[in-house]
Amino acid sequence: MLPTPQLADRDIIEQKAFIIQAIQAHLSGAASIDALAGWALKAFHSLYSDDQDVIEQPEEADDDVDTAEEQDADETVIESVLDLLMFADTPEFALSPAQLAGAITDLQR
Repeated sequence: MLPTPQLADRDIIEQKAFIIQAIQAHLSGAASIDALAGWALKAFHSLYSDDQDVIEQPEEADDDVDTAEEQDADETVIESVLDLLMFADTPEFALSPAQLAGAITDLQR
């Protein structure tokens, strides 16, 4: 069974965990590739919809630069993996089990 695609209210670690859980559900046979692609589309839109309230963050101190860069890198990985998954149900963008396992590895970094 796939987890909820509502990722916007979750922190980065939970977002990654939910995406990994969704991929593992497909790899275990519990969810079809069509279901995984649909889930990824909903998850992506939950993160980037215009309906989300955007809270401006204050300027970060120099001490927080590494943390901000790490968060940006995590957000980029999440976006990239969701992008791959959203189109995985079309033949030209189909992903092998090894590619899906690679996406999990990317999310675990």
